[in-house]
Amino acid sequence: MKQKANGSDALVRAESALRLRDFETAERYSRKHLLAEPTSREARLILGTVYLRSDRASDALGAFSSVVEVNAKDVRALEGMALAYMRMGKPSDALSALEHAIDYQPSDPELLFNLGNAHKALGKLKAAEITYAKVIELDPKHVISYNNLGTTYLAMGDAAKSVQVFWRGLVVDPNYPSFHYNLGVAYEQLDKPVDAMREYQAAVKARPGWIEAMARYGACLAANGEHKRAIDLFSQVIAIDPLNAPARNGIGLSYAEEGKPDEAIRWFRKALEADPSFLTAAVNIQNVLENTGRYAEAVDEIRALV
Repeated sequence: MKQKANGSDALVRAESALRLRDFETAERYSRKHLLAEPTSREARLILGTVYLRSDRASDALGAFSSVVEVNAKDVRALEGMALAYMRMGKPSDALSALEHAIDYQPSDPELLFNLGNAHKALGKLKAAEITYAKVIELDPKHVISYNNLGTTYLAMGDAAKSVQVFWRGLVVDPNYPSFHYNLGVAYEQLDKPVDAMREYQAAVKARPGWIEAMARYGACLAANGEHKRAIDLFSQVIAIDPLNAPARNGIGLSYAEEGKPDEAIRWFRKALEADPSFLTAAVNIQNVLENTGRYAEAVDEIRALV
């Protein structure tokens, strides 16, 4: 009796630790509970969740699968298996597990959301579109479904529809940075650079230090002749990530457009110093040399690449 009581106490501690994202403690007490109750569903689900959040997808799959072996209709365990399969790069297996779970809970928004993700990973964009739309119908406040539906439309080449969806998402959550970032991508595809720059700026403001958004914003500024602002933004990226080769290359491109070839070449070389495999910078050096009539030096650059 005492051992069972200790096991129950361990499960409570494991659940509490999981809520606090103390994964080491959650794992320890889950295992302790399993010593007292080896078939405990709750402890195995906690272990699976801990493993997922600790990037141990294979271990997570084992924990969730052990629950399904006992009860093939355990929806949460099937969902956990699907998430583990997705982390392992096996969307087909994830799809199978999710379809099985949805047989028992066909209107569960989270199951359907993950089903949409599996469809999208498999390139089944129409199926993903239908599934994300169903999630939003069931749960109009499911923010990430708006984002994923919008990016699905982008992948389908329908930027106009994606813009509509991202704006619907912003009504639900005005502080979700990815909506602004993806709106920037969509507006670029629609050849609306002013709108794109506004949205990239909003994304960077909403999530300071977001390198991907900063780099995209900088590239958009440069493409529209805003070279001083682009250089400033790429410099901010380098302050965060000193060896960011694309940012160094971006500064070089802006200097080249400003008619400063030597400064441009210097930054292209800095990009190659940061990442010798970033051959775009080497090509840019060659282009600047050719455009300024320095053909012999350009030939030397080509030879250096061979």
